[in-house]
Parts: sequence; C-alpha cells; structure tokens
Amino acid sequence: QRELLALNILCDIDCLDEENTSNSSLGHRFAFLEHRLPETGLFKAYDFDTVLIFHVERDDDEDSFRRRVEGVGVEGIEFLPVWSSVHGPADVSLFRF
Repeated sequence: QRELLALNILCDIDCLDEENTSNSSLGHRFAFLEHRLPETGLFKAYDFDTVLIFHVERDDDEDSFRRRVEGVGVEGIEFLPVWSSVHGPADVSLFRF
C-alpha cells in the first residue's frame, strides 16, 4: 500500500517578465520579476497556472520545501531550476527520457 499526497496551490501570481519569457512546443524559458515573487514556497504564475507549479528557494532558506521533500524521500516530484536572479532563465525541455 502506498500513500498519495496531493497539493492544491492557491498562490497565483502575476510575476512573469513577459519580455524575457518564451515558450515553444519544445521547451520554455521562464523569466521572473523578482520583486513580485513570494518569499518562499510554492506558487503558480499567470499564463501557466493550469499546468505548472513553481517553487521559490532563496540561498538563506535552510528549511525549503524542496529540501523537506527530498529529505523524506517523496517520489514522483521533480525540481528543475528554471530561473536564477543571478544567471537569469534556463532552458527547460518539455520532454523527459
């Protein structure tokens, strides 16, 4: 028997930098307006709020959601770096092999 955990993310934020965000049938590049991001935790972003959940993790966030999930060994969730306030957007492929 396996336990099922579900999340309902209600924090939906208008935080995308639309000039620097792009998407195609093969992948995405997400850019964010840092001053609009939550301090920490999970959120959805307008335009992608029906399919994607984002997570803010700051350098000083020692008890982040990602660290908690990885610490207890939850399976079926993957964290992909999509943007950094230092390095900007990263290419995110929609395909996993």
